[in-house]
Amino acid sequence: MGLDGVEIVIEVEHTFGIRIEDAEAMRMATVGDVVRLVSAKRFAGRPHGCLSATAFRRLRRALQGALGIDRSAVRTDARLEAFLPLTRRRGDWPRVQAALGLSLPPLELSRPLATAIWCAATASGSAWGPCTGEITPSMEMCDGMDYDCDGVPNSGCGCVVGSSRSCYDGPAGTSGVGLCHDGVETCMSLGAGMSSWGACTGEVLPGVDMCDGIDSACTGAPGATCVCIIGRTQPCYDGPGGTRGVGVCRDGTQTCVAAAGGGSMWSAACSGETLPGSEICGNGIDDNCSGAVDEGCGGTLMCPGDVSVNAGTPVVLTATGTMIVSWTWTIVSGPVGGAATAVWAPTPPRSATETFTPTIVGDYVIRVSAVDTAGRTLTCMFTVHALSHGLRVELTWDGSGDIDLHLHDSTTTPWFAAPQDCYYANTVTPWGANLDFDNTVSSGPENDRVDTPAVATNYTIGVHNYSLGAGRIATVRVFCGSTTTTIPTMTFTSRALTGATAGNCTANDFWKVATVRFTSATTCTITPINTYSPSSARCTAF
Repeated sequence: MGLDGVEIVIEVEHTFGIRIEDAEAMRMATVGDVVRLVSAKRFAGRPHGCLSATAFRRLRRALQGALGIDRSAVRTDARLEAFLPLTRRRGDWPRVQAALGLSLPPLELSRPLATAIWCAATASGSAWGPCTGEITPSMEMCDGMDYDCDGVPNSGCGCVVGSSRSCYDGPAGTSGVGLCHDGVETCMSLGAGMSSWGACTGEVLPGVDMCDGIDSACTGAPGATCVCIIGRTQPCYDGPGGTRGVGVCRDGTQTCVAAAGGGSMWSAACSGETLPGSEICGNGIDDNCSGAVDEGCGGTLMCPGDVSVNAGTPVVLTATGTMIVSWTWTIVSGPVGGAATAVWAPTPPRSATETFTPTIVGDYVIRVSAVDTAGRTLTCMFTVHALSHGLRVELTWDGSGDIDLHLHDSTTTPWFAAPQDCYYANTVTPWGANLDFDNTVSSGPENDRVDTPAVATNYTIGVHNYSLGAGRIATVRVFCGSTTTTIPTMTFTSRALTGATAGNCTANDFWKVATVRFTSATTCTITPINTYSPSSARCTAF
């Protein structure tokens, strides 16, 4: 308890007629400590469930009457320091002693503190008087004391009245995640010697994700089910392809907003973007975002319109204009390997009319540049959509090395053998397969095609690390039938290929990719195989 409580120790000794050692005094911190110490010293060797309760009640009444202390403040867990300012008033403890009845003739210490029996003179000598001040078992108050004197405090109680504990009614694993946290529930008296925990107050339970970046749902991943986080922005551009960032054209900004019915969405408006306008002659600015300044101020130029053509099929393109002295055609963008494998005729493409043959499926953005008689450069752009037809298999890889594409029409003969295997050594087969080109340096592409595939025939796709392809990852895109899009029917990606030798029938990887089977002239099923073996094994068996 410390030196500040020396006065309390002395007064407790005087009031209860006991001796408190220094070590015992240092352990006295609460009213309950005083009650237990007094009970132990006054009633040593006796059961004292009721005696402790009696001592506590009498002490509480004495402190309440003598010092004016509120009854609710005198609990077994009340700190003695709380009463120091009151106990330092001289003369208070004698009033406590009087309230306890100890100022009368001394108590018979051989009898329990629960009773006060006074020795009185009689006609024939002396006798014990009536038992006064006793306290008998009563209903439990659920406050930590043993009122029914059965040796078990709070028997029949659900909890100690006034105590509290943390609580949480949400799903397991969500407390402490995001906004969710515990509340507090307090023990309340139900009367009739019973108590129960009250409602859980102050807790925060999982709610709906408001897409605001705050984890209201308490999942640990705010916004996981949202299209975007409300208030965030992203760049946007609504102009024609190839004009973004060219000349005056610049991105705008889309903002994430709340969607009707909940969730989030990107705003339809692209705020602040600059789109192509009409060219203003003489201002030195590329107003139409064509890549040229002041074009059209002398001669005129018009590109062909966008056109769709089957991949591998030539298409005639004609640009028109006035006062033009020279022409140049350039592929601005295209599918992987598309620009390198497309064919121009005549070549280089410097005529008003050119024949263009795209081999790889995809969109080719082409720019026509023309110089007019005033020396101005005019430009325009258009798109050629190279579409799939029949069966087309395209191979690319992610670096240097010679990776070969194979297409087999049988399941009974080995690979690397004509006429069933269409590859670099057998580029045109009697069953309709053609290898359009063999890339021996890096990246690809290579392209196998069957313009008129046979229904109910199995076509099997293979990829071989011919040389220097160790560590490369190959990608195979398969197109089945005619389509109006440039999206492959299925795409396959290899693991890192192995093998450090060169040539066919070696220890280098041979990847059997998939089997394609046409169910009609325009539809097919694709069955993945995805197995790897040394190419030497494929030279002797399928």
